[in-house]
Amino acid sequence: WKQTLLPILRMCFKDQYTENKSESIITMSWGSTITLGGLEEGERLDKILGSEYAIIYVNEATEIAYSTFQTLISRLNSKEAPVKFVMDCNPRAPSHWLNRLTQRLETS
Repeated sequence: WKQTLLPILRMCFKDQYTENKSESIITMSWGSTITLGGLEEGERLDKILGSEYAIIYVNEATEIAYSTFQTLISRLNSKEAPVKFVMDCNPRAPSHWLNRLTQRLETS
């Protein structure tokens, strides 16, 4: 995120955000926050999962378990904006849960 998100924030939002490096939270001048974190076990995961979000982005979604996906989906909740769940990934085996989910969504 230091090589991707921060340069974009500096370029597009200049002085409109503050960065709390110890908590890995970026706060925009209008009150929105970006919480950065991994899905490893422990206190950091508990803190992330103890909150609710309008948008969740998962990088390399094929590396998370389906149960983690379900838990993350349960954290989507916003009265101010439509909720969004965004993932990116490289293709995996046809039997991977993400491929099966995509196939179900395409046929429904």
